[in-house]
Amino acid sequence: MSTTSSSLAFCFLTKGSHNQSKLWYNFFQKTCPSKFNIYCHNKEHFQYSDFFLKNYEINNKIPTSWGDISLVKATLLLFKEAFKNTDNKFFILLSESCIPLYNFSKIYNFLNSYNTNLIDYDENWDPFKDTCEWNYLNKMKTVQDCPFFKTHPLKKASQWLCLDRQTVDFFLKNDHTNIFSPIHAVDENYFSTLIKSYSLKYTKFSMTFTNWGTYINPRHPQKFNVLNEEIITKARHRPSLFMRKISPGCEISNNLSEFILKEH
Repeated sequence: MSTTSSSLAFCFLTKGSHNQSKLWYNFFQKTCPSKFNIYCHNKEHFQYSDFFLKNYEINNKIPTSWGDISLVKATLLLFKEAFKNTDNKFFILLSESCIPLYNFSKIYNFLNSYNTNLIDYDENWDPFKDTCEWNYLNKMKTVQDCPFFKTHPLKKASQWLCLDRQTVDFFLKNDHTNIFSPIHAVDENYFSTLIKSYSLKYTKFSMTFTNWGTYINPRHPQKFNVLNEEIITKARHRPSLFMRKISPGCEISNNLSEFILKEH
């Protein structure tokens, strides 16, 4: 396992303040500062009481909209800022509704042991056989006649991923956002398509647990207003390192926080 002189770049793409600042503060509190760096691209102003992300706001930001190429561009701005620090070895994309499922050491050692890009591909997804009419109308009709996608087949994966430094360098030097801009919900397709098309190394892994299975709206996953050890354990068994969508009103007790962050 290689863990020498490497940092994790935690890149938060948020609407504003984080929903669970206290848990994240505890997550980083006892960690060696040289092992992590934090970056935030926020759409809205932070709450006055925010004590977590407001110190990590990047200067170069753009307006963003759900399902729009602006989310990819904002992600690239986060990566660009994080890339300036040569100690950053892995770049993790997270949102304001994400929480860790383990303590820092567990996640740090896991990522260093894999030492590659981690992305949760939907290997069975066929854009031309997608049973969701909404998905087809808003995604495929915009790209089916584009020459680029005839040689670079569209792929789908969770946008919540982890990229290594070499791959981030590739994306910063090869901007395809104009080609992808007509695609709806393009954050699921941009990185996944290009990683496959250019044969970049990766391991299929679900970085962030998302519960699509029991929610009535297929366009949005379940929002968690309550958490307990059973739910955390289920998410770990996915397996995943983080989970979403944790609401601002979800109260994480001290006991549950200790359960999440305890040394294993």
